[in-house]
Amino acid sequence: GAEVLAATVRALKEGLVVAVPTDTIYGLACLAQHRLAIKTVYDIKGRNGQKPLAICVGEIQDIYKYCKVKVKAELLTDLLPGPVTLVFERSEVLNKDLNPFT
Repeated sequence: GAEVLAATVRALKEGLVVAVPTDTIYGLACLAQHRLAIKTVYDIKGRNGQKPLAICVGEIQDIYKYCKVKVKAELLTDLLPGPVTLVFERSEVLNKDLNPFT
């Protein structure tokens, strides 16, 4: 457990892409702020560069760093954590190489 987690964190910090299990499939993950890692995800998936990637955050307050949130905080705490996808306008802090067309 702890060894795998430490190796995963190390790999992400080095700009690598990791596979993570979800409730239905394995997903690919990288740091949203790492330009080359984002490119690698697109390359691995053979994904059209115009199709956006989602980001996941560890804590609700992280959403405010990367997004312009225009809903009440209570709504976020009611929904999260949970099986939902939220769509917000990006903040200036989010890596400009990630979904630059959004």
